[in-house]
Amino acid sequence: MPMTQSRMRNVVLLNAVAGIFDLSPVETTELISLAEQEVRDATSLYQFTSLIDQYFPLESKIHVIAPLWRVVFSDACKDKHEESLVRQIADLLHVPHREFVRTRDLVQSAPCT
Repeated sequence: MPMTQSRMRNVVLLNAVAGIFDLSPVETTELISLAEQEVRDATSLYQFTSLIDQYFPLESKIHVIAPLWRVVFSDACKDKHEESLVRQIADLLHVPHREFVRTRDLVQSAPCT
């Protein structure tokens, strides 16, 4: 049975989070659940990006943006709202536009794993 777009997106998200933080499947699920609660209570993206922007070098910020693009492209269809959200996050992280585009293009052209 083929995987639905929603299921594919969830798999990509789980893999991205587990890979970034080197977590077990249980820890990954817990972290995503906590993050979803934080998002429901949030008033802006700034609270999620300000410390990364302040303390991370550009290369690390790009490593934050790349998994977002992987989730966006997980269903092989880039939605304008998804792209706008990634753009907002990249702007808050002060990722230059050329790096935003380069990262998007690299992720989009990468073979699915």
